[in-house]
Amino acid sequence: LISATAMAGDLEDRFLENQKSLQTLQADFRQTITSPGLKQPVVSEGRFYYQAPDKLRIDYTKPAGEYFLLNGDRFESRRRGKAPAVVKADHPSARALSALLEVLRGTPPAGDFQKEIERQDGVFRVVLTPLKNSPSMPKKIENRVDPESLALLGMNITTPQGAGMEFVLENARRNQPRSEEHTSELQSRQYLVCR
Repeated sequence: LISATAMAGDLEDRFLENQKSLQTLQADFRQTITSPGLKQPVVSEGRFYYQAPDKLRIDYTKPAGEYFLLNGDRFESRRRGKAPAVVKADHPSARALSALLEVLRGTPPAGDFQKEIERQDGVFRVVLTPLKNSPSMPKKIENRVDPESLALLGMNITTPQGAGMEFVLENARRNQPRSEEHTSELQSRQYLVCR
């Protein structure tokens, strides 16, 4: 009989190792943001691109024209109707994207966490709760992992202020060559990522 702690440690080790082998990832996504100040959740959709070790781009199709881009030490964002904003990647506005980048890299989260792992609805649900409360750390991080491939299926981050961001990945393609369409789109928009 294997203890739950040993099983959790084994799953974490295998997941992190699997993520370290990730060179590229393209996926459709659905993002849902909840907040005590919102009357109803805000749902967005789009396309997600990752290239190891430090390039992450999120293009929104709903709402169209918005994007987030992490490229090394640079974070760029564009909201509909506004000029792109560029800051350093360690800026607080890049915190959620930086946390996602660390998961994709296979880097264990910084800090001490209580870890709970359970199999639910055919996936592993990995819940990380910081042992010390901090206004700069999420209150809870939940990752959903495919039990066979160990691929990340989604992430849910809850802030200390009660807001939440759920990120669900669909139609993921790992370590695949980029398509010509994707390459030309990147060049025409002059993005710095995934070239």
